[in-house]
Amino acid sequence: GGGYLHLTVSGEVIVPKMDKKIAFYNVIEEQNKPQWKLVKEIDLKAELPKKANITDAVFDYDGQLWFTTSTGIVGFVDKTSEKINTYIFSENLQNQVAIDTSGVYILTNGSLNKLLINDNGKIQLKWSSKYDNSAGLTGLVGSGSGTSPTLFGNNDDLIAIADNGKPQMHLNVYHRFDGRLISSTPVFDTINTGCENSPIGFGNELVIENNG
Repeated sequence: GGGYLHLTVSGEVIVPKMDKKIAFYNVIEEQNKPQWKLVKEIDLKAELPKKANITDAVFDYDGQLWFTTSTGIVGFVDKTSEKINTYIFSENLQNQVAIDTSGVYILTNGSLNKLLINDNGKIQLKWSSKYDNSAGLTGLVGSGSGTSPTLFGNNDDLIAIADNGKPQMHLNVYHRFDGRLISSTPVFDTINTGCENSPIGFGNELVIENNG
């Protein structure tokens, strides 16, 4: 199924499945063995095309369940009506979302984006910032950044990704409010560089690894 796993506040495991369902499980002990007990499933087959596999599903700070798909469809399941709301990007995506109290950050194969739910209950694109993905598919899973966005900063106002630039990867830092690029720092060398894991943020500092 998806590449990421999350827990609800009550401890249920959220599992995106290959049949386009989001499943919730309790893991309990029976006869000294862990057993997975299905609590419920949310079926998205009617909302998603055949090739749109669910890659991530996670709740935001308001209790709305967001999901992403490999083809660039992002949406949420309304916590009250269970209605499905979607937003379609023109690019594929592979990475986990990042969420703060002001919105949801989505990294597609060519841009870092911020989505929010407007007063009409619809998904709105707050901003979009392109990044360099000129290196293409050079040992990474996808042709864009391999990193999930990292929220950090002493003032809780920064977000970071690694690009997929040629001839060298950069660590990019953006402002969360408007998406403007604050810095772009070349990292590692120009041969066999690439990052498939989210940078680690601590205060105003970042740590990034090379998976090239």
